This record gives sequence, structure tokens and C-alpha cells, in this order.
Amino acid sequence: MNDKEHNEALTDEQRVARNALDSLPVPTAREEFRSSLRAQFLNTPVDRSADDSPSSVRPRRSRAPRRSIQLVAVPVAIAALLVLGLGLANRGPDWQVHAYSQLDHITVDGQRLSLDSPELAPAVARGGRVQVPEGGSLELLAGNKLLLQLEGGTAMTVPSAPGRWFGRHVHSEMDPAGLVRVTTGPGFVGSRYAIFTGQAEIEITGTTLTVINGESSTCVCVLEGKVRACPPGGSMESIESGRRLTFIPDQAGVDRGDMLPAEKAALTGLRTRVPAGFELRR
Repeated sequence: MNDKEHNEALTDEQRVARNALDSLPVPTAREEFRSSLRAQFLNTPVDRSADDSPSSVRPRRSRAPRRSIQLVAVPVAIAALLVLGLGLANRGPDWQVHAYSQLDHITVDGQRLSLDSPELAPAVARGGRVQVPEGGSLELLAGNKLLLQLEGGTAMTVPSAPGRWFGRHVHSEMDPAGLVRVTTGPGFVGSRYAIFTGQAEIEITGTTLTVINGESSTCVCVLEGKVRACPPGGSMESIESGRRLTFIPDQAGVDRGDMLPAEKAALTGLRTRVPAGFELRR
């Protein structure tokens, strides 16, 4: 229905009323209302939940994983530095060639090294498998902790020197037909050194001794202090100063007696050659 048809459908009274309304002026909105409406529009957040079209959804980049990695990485790096520093501070002294006789070379971890080679010091510093040729003698010193004398024909693993606070239990494995003399210094106190020969296990906590490892027996001679030893799988037995214990597995027996005179003289001589500050502790 258009306006003309609508006007014709009105009664005279309705037409008069309509004309009266049309003649009224249009009211103007107050400034206070306009300001209130504008502020409400600007401060009201737009609800986009109804718009679920894929094009309207923009993925938001989250920084949480990156922050999490940073929060974890920093303490891990600090802990790693602390562990590294503690390990370096705890590290025992390096081995050094203290003396030798009738030798021009030794073998360390399968590498033949001349005794005047610059490669010798780093090769023996942290220990390894050392072989001494027949007829010679080699002395290795680890600070004020240990002094080893390996006679010719001896092959054995030389351990890293005991640590300051932890890693204080060390051990060697000795091949048959070898002889090693051991004396401990003040830095060895509280440490433990075990030598395995195949026929016996020798436990050293502070002493001067000789281990002679033969093809079918192991002899332990103690000059001073006390040593504990046992056959494989057996019970530990103490060897007092001036005594000897020989393990003979083939005969399932142990021979006890006074230490060998030759070793008493050799160990006494070794003690006279210890460096200054290497005061023996027993």
C-alpha cells in the first residue's frame, strides 16, 4: 500500500491527527546523551564469538613456550657450570714421570713413547695402561698422594689419582709376571687403592708395599702400615708391617711369613727418594 492509498483509507479524524503529528518539529538529542553513547561504544569490547568463519579467525602467537625454555635453560646452564667447576676442583693431581733407569721408552695405552718425548707427559697424566720393557724401572708420582715403581716386564693399568672429596676409591689391574712397589703420601689419607692381579685383591689405605704378580701366585710384602688382601671371592686378611702373604690358587692355599729381604731393602730405598713434602703416612 502506497502513501496515497493509505491516506484514502484514513477517516477524517485520523487524517487530522496525522497531519498534526507531521507538523511537530523533530527533537534534537542532548549533548550529554551523545557523549554517554559515544563513551559506551568506545569502551565496550567487541564480541567476535559469533563470527566463526575461518577467515575471521587469526591465530595468536604464544610466547609461553619460549619463556618456559628460557626459564629452564638458565638454571640448567648454571648447574652445568657448577658441576664442571666442582669436578675440576675435586680432580686429583696428574701423574708425572718421577724417575727411571735402563729405559728409553715405555708404552702407554698401546702407544710407544720415548721418555724424552713431549707427548709422554699428557699421555701418563690421567693414567692408562702402562707397560715397562724388560730390564728397566719406572717411577710415577701423583702429587703428594701416590708413588708407584714399576719394574721391567710389568704391565698394569694406572688409575687417575684419587679425588679431593669424591672419587677417592681407585684401582689397577695387573698382568702376570709383574712387580710394582707402592708408597702413599699425606694426600692419600681417606682414599682407597685396590690392585687386582687375578690371584688376589689387595686393598691399600696408607702404607708402603710390594706386589709381585707371578704366573701362578701373588706375593704381597708390607714394609710399614697395614694392607688387606684376599683371593678372588675370599675374605679379606690383614698383612702387618714386616710380613708377607703369598696366594697360590693352584694349591688353594696361602703362605704367610716375613717379608722378602730383597723387598725390604728395595722399599726402604724407595722411601729415601720421595720428593720434598711427600711425608709418608701409614
